[in-house]
Formats: sequence, structure tokens, C-alpha cells
Amino acid sequence: MAEQAREQARHTKEHAEGLMERIRKRSPASSQIVGFFSLLTLAGISLVLGGLTVTGIVITLLLMTPVFLFFSPILVPAGILLFLSLAGVLTASGVGVRDAAHPVANTSSMRAVRP
Repeated sequence: MAEQAREQARHTKEHAEGLMERIRKRSPASSQIVGFFSLLTLAGISLVLGGLTVTGIVITLLLMTPVFLFFSPILVPAGILLFLSLAGVLTASGVGVRDAAHPVANTSSMRAVRP
């Protein structure tokens, strides 16, 4: 009976050592643990900054809506004028870049084709 108890104790000890060895083999490296906690920290900071940004945008919209409504007779025509001016400048710039890149294409398309 004592022999059987010793055999069982030895088997339990071997099983425990085998279990610890398996745990040790499957455990992550310390660099992986540090990386994981760094990732958690950066994710938390990003979440807080995103929340602050959304909160700031909502508060700004709430406070600025009456101002926009009051100045809309001035802002809407000014916005239209700004849009049309910007569109004209960008169009003129694009045509200028095209002509600078392909000067022959500009003149050859205007010449009549001779037989």
C-alpha cells in the first residue's frame, strides 16, 4: 500500500512537471507581452482622443449653428463666389500645365489637315 502511494505520488509529480513544461512552452515571450500592453495603451489613448474630438465637434456645432444661421445671407453668396473662383483658378492652372507639357498638341489641333 505504501508502495502504491509512492508510485501515485511520483506519477502526480511527473504529471505536474509535464504540465508546467507545457505551460512554459505555450506562454508568450516577454517582448510579446510588452508589445501587447503597448498596443492596449495606444488603443486607449486613441479612443480617448477620438472621443474628445467628437465631443468638441458636437459642442462647436451646437454653439456655431445660430451664428451660421444669422450670417447665412452673407456666407452663402460668399461660399458660391469662393467655389467659382477656385474652380476657375484650378481650371486655368490645369490648362496651363497641359499646354506646358504638350505644346505641339495645342497647335496641331488647330491646324487644318492638308491633303
